[in-house]
Amino acid sequence: MRHTKLGAALAGLATAAVVATTAQPANAAALYYTESSTRCLTAGYACAWYDQYGNGTATAFYDDAWDWSAIPSPYRNINNQSSSWESHGTSTYGNVRFFNYAGGTGANKCLKKGYAQTTSDGMDNLVSANVWVSTCSGYTQFSYQIRIW
Repeated sequence: MRHTKLGAALAGLATAAVVATTAQPANAAALYYTESSTRCLTAGYACAWYDQYGNGTATAFYDDAWDWSAIPSPYRNINNQSSSWESHGTSTYGNVRFFNYAGGTGANKCLKKGYAQTTSDGMDNLVSANVWVSTCSGYTQFSYQIRIW
């Protein structure tokens, strides 16, 4: 009887392992891409532009990026160079915090899901990291967030 329970438990674990390793989406999103329009159009990304008002080229981030200087080239050029931001987060963690220093330290501001900050708001050419969060409540937020969708 004891061997039967153990065998059933092992079979259950093997099935769970197969489900866990095959339940990922068929087309995983790129972690970064370059956006050349004045809008960050892809759902699930946060964008950082070189210029205010979403002008110029932007780098789009799909995941947390704790150190922009360490991300692949050419995307890392945005490190300490961004002046406006957008959040197109789609999940529970759709809000994004932008930090002055790598590792998520220093001054930081939170941008709500579906909003843009088109002026620097004290963060001009200072951002070096981004982290997705479930809410902006309790964090310093960008002052002039504009609803984009």
